[in-house]
Amino acid sequence: PRNTASGSIKLLDSNEVARRPLQCFLYSIVSDEVEIKRHSELLNIARDMGFDVPKYEKIVEGLDGVKKYIDFWDKNRSSLPFEIDGIVIKINNIDLKDISAIGSHGQTIYHHPHGEHPFTMQIGDPNVIFAQTGIKTIADFRSLDVAFGGQGAPLTPLFHKTLFKDDKYKLNLVLNIGGIANITAVLDENNVIGYDTGPGKCLLDLFSSKYICKPFDNLGLWGKSGDVSHNLLNLMLKDEYFGKPAPKSTGREYFSENWLNNIINKSDVVGLKPQDLQATLLSLSARTIESEVKKVISSNNNILEDVRLIVCGGGVKNKALFCLIEKYLSPVSVIN
Repeated sequence: PRNTASGSIKLLDSNEVARRPLQCFLYSIVSDEVEIKRHSELLNIARDMGFDVPKYEKIVEGLDGVKKYIDFWDKNRSSLPFEIDGIVIKINNIDLKDISAIGSHGQTIYHHPHGEHPFTMQIGDPNVIFAQTGIKTIADFRSLDVAFGGQGAPLTPLFHKTLFKDDKYKLNLVLNIGGIANITAVLDENNVIGYDTGPGKCLLDLFSSKYICKPFDNLGLWGKSGDVSHNLLNLMLKDEYFGKPAPKSTGREYFSENWLNNIINKSDVVGLKPQDLQATLLSLSARTIESEVKKVISSNNNILEDVRLIVCGGGVKNKALFCLIEKYLSPVSVIN
């Protein structure tokens, strides 16, 4: 609901807003008469007051119960009458003394590690978290790296190194497809690299919102229905970012609608249908990922059969994109 609402407003088009019915969601009730300890209690009170509250909340026991509930909605999200981009988990009966620290990255609103004055900016004040919880809070993960001339991104390589080390394969790669796609290469116990390959699903989501009024292309079916414009794709692949050596990082500020419009305006492409544009963007994400994966493999003298690629992030739910990556990287072992 949040993304749909903000996307509608940003279009500054009342007709588009009218086409996207939004629901009002209840976040809290303030009362001197009732002490509310659980989120489910809040929802029950709202029902008693006559509000139409969907019954999607559930009380589960333990981490396994949480995982099963998340997996259930991950598989059944298409049955909901609205889009979701996350699940709120309230933890009861936990002693705050058992928590050593909170790691809070915040939300990146601008990332610019290049130029004369490189900087990165995140919102989400760790001082407020500490004040409200009394728990040591660690934040601002990127700024020091940028100050020393680094990219400040991606953050995941050390986590991937710990989680996905597997000696069965000579080279373990992790591809995280968010708005921007990034890759981690676990070369050995002491050597790991990570950087952004380029757009993951940011452009795909942007044009899904614009043309089919949905925050994402479910399973990639809309994009799959179109025809790739190879002339436009080749122009996009000539962008200087794709030719830069690693380490490198980028963001939505660069790979934006303006970026794409500038390329289209310089091309001789005419009569491109929206689904053809989406198909071309699908191919762009897959081809740039393919290129960077093969660069890492060849630079470390590995052959495709000795490599495992683990794909994660929201983009893995785009089946059309995942299948293209499998196709382009065969016979690499690709799993999600």
